[in-house]
Amino acid sequence: MTTRNITTTTRKNTGRSNKAATPKTTRKPTKPTKRDISLLENSPEERWKVIAVAAYHKAEKRGFAPGDELQDWVEAEKEIDTLFFG
Repeated sequence: MTTRNITTTTRKNTGRSNKAATPKTTRKPTKPTKRDISLLENSPEERWKVIAVAAYHKAEKRGFAPGDELQDWVEAEKEIDTLFFG
């Protein structure tokens, strides 16, 4: 009969949990601050960037299907202007 030597190793506690990562919660949109508004009022480029991001998210929600890019932009522009300028 053959005898086997079995060695065991122990794991170091790295402080990490084996639990699955919990998804991050989404933040509720907040009202723009006076600084945000003044940035947009004084910088057409900043306004354009904010609208571009909003239009991108609209396109993403509809799966980037072609043909509605202008509609995405117009809706985003209206939403941003309403949000920042009332």
